[in-house]
Amino acid sequence: MDVRGALSRGIILDTNLLLVLGIGLVQPALVGRFKRTEAYSPNDFRNLRGLVQSSPRLVTTPHVLTEFSNLLFRPLFHHRLRSERVLAAVRQMTGLHVEKDVLIEHAALARLGFTDLGIAHVARRDHYLVLTDDESLFCHLSGDGCVVINVNHLRSREFIQGGQSTDVD
Repeated sequence: MDVRGALSRGIILDTNLLLVLGIGLVQPALVGRFKRTEAYSPNDFRNLRGLVQSSPRLVTTPHVLTEFSNLLFRPLFHHRLRSERVLAAVRQMTGLHVEKDVLIEHAALARLGFTDLGIAHVARRDHYLVLTDDESLFCHLSGDGCVVINVNHLRSREFIQGGQSTDVD
């Protein structure tokens, strides 16, 4: 399956990119102000949001949502209105569960961990596009035949092209 085909089924964001999306939904200017998202800009948020909006569903796992909430809600969401914006977006996501025994038995568990292995399992099983900034996850998914984009590659390409938008082909 190609990128467009996988994107037409759904898109999975790793935790860092879900953080970029969540923070940007509250206030795009805050995107680069947190440790896990300091490499990103409001423009990265807008590009990510556009790509997510071009897919019929944003898919996640309980593992990703757990990391997301642990990293995001404490420092940023002491204000109810802010948290409601993000929770409204989370409510729209398709949550898919992976049995713990499937993950525990996988040879890559020690290398990838539960969260990334859960992403890999869902992506392989359901043929979704995965966006990640994690090189280890990218390599694992690529080697497993999954459709995956390392956003750092896109961002480098955009930089090389002088800040112009890039296609996902």
